[in-house]
Amino acid sequence: MKKKIFILTSSRADYNPLQNIINIFSKSKKFETFIVVTGQHLDFNSGNTIKEITKNHNLKVIKIKYFIKFQTELNISKTKSIIADKFSRMLQRYKPSLLILLGDRYELLPCAMSCIQFKIPIAHIHGGEVTQGSLDNIYRNVISKIANIHFVSHNDYKKNLIKLGENPKRIFNFGAPSIENIKFNNVKKKLRKNLIKNKTFLVTYHPNTIYPKETKKEITQLLKALSFFKDFNFILSQPNLDINSHEILKVINKYKKNKNILIRKSLGKSSYFAKLRTVNGMIGNSSSIILESSSFKLPSLNIGNRQKGRILTKNILSCEFKAEEIINNIKKISDKKFIKNINNLKNPFYKKDTSRNIYNKISSISLDSIFHEKLL
Repeated sequence: MKKKIFILTSSRADYNPLQNIINIFSKSKKFETFIVVTGQHLDFNSGNTIKEITKNHNLKVIKIKYFIKFQTELNISKTKSIIADKFSRMLQRYKPSLLILLGDRYELLPCAMSCIQFKIPIAHIHGGEVTQGSLDNIYRNVISKIANIHFVSHNDYKKNLIKLGENPKRIFNFGAPSIENIKFNNVKKKLRKNLIKNKTFLVTYHPNTIYPKETKKEITQLLKALSFFKDFNFILSQPNLDINSHEILKVINKYKKNKNILIRKSLGKSSYFAKLRTVNGMIGNSSSIILESSSFKLPSLNIGNRQKGRILTKNILSCEFKAEEIINNIKKISDKKFIKNINNLKNPFYKKDTSRNIYNKISSISLDSIFHEKLL
């Protein structure tokens, strides 16, 4: 009899790197796989990305629906209790043998906590990382303490989990799944030279979850800086559904008339990577800048403290959310000398066959006893 596996996704941030893993599990003769979908995927204003999931996978999809008009402290806290209630009922009904989670979204925590009472083990991907400027840091660490199996993207992150008290024998560094299929240095030099003349940058800004009142100021400073570059083009994706994300949308809408700022609700994985192959750089406070920019040898600007504590490659500069600083650093990452200096860059989070190795490791573990190992 096949063991049931739940793979949970709440936004494009965790779905994109989970795609290969889902595909491998879907073909397994050992496991019956279910995709549990919640959060931003079910929000129509965020691109309604549930359609992408159902299109990509011929699997049973279980939805955890809830309505939240504005992302406030109270609404987010209430949402967690709703998710915990609905997910617990799913655990009671389906009795899965394992839950697979990736990352640090707040929607993941109530699901992880629900698994404790049902004694269902958890495999967590991307634990041990540090983001001092975001509440994600807390969510990630709490999930790591609940989880039983860990798949990290770097040995430094493995060391962090060991410091948290996790069993080294249950921590595996197979790299970051989002970048395993990227073909390195596959952008023709001629194309890159043409783009230098007509610069286009991919921009992502997520809310300040530590100091929510700063969110409006930060996005305003960012857009003010972008508006300075009349000859540059910017593709701006909408933010995660976090506290005060509605404030970001209000500010962004004021810039819709700017011909050189293109606003997109969501970019699918293939479309997103296609953009990364043709743009001149990345700007913002997204983890994608940290994990993926070096694979494409893209000059990048990390703004603010959201990603503070992560490992940064030499293609990434950092600055504060001040228009003048942002302008000066965009000029720096646009400089030909800076671009030339990162031509031989390698991604420290890349390892071959990440998703396959994750599947193989889970297949080799006795899931019936691993939860009790953690209690001993």
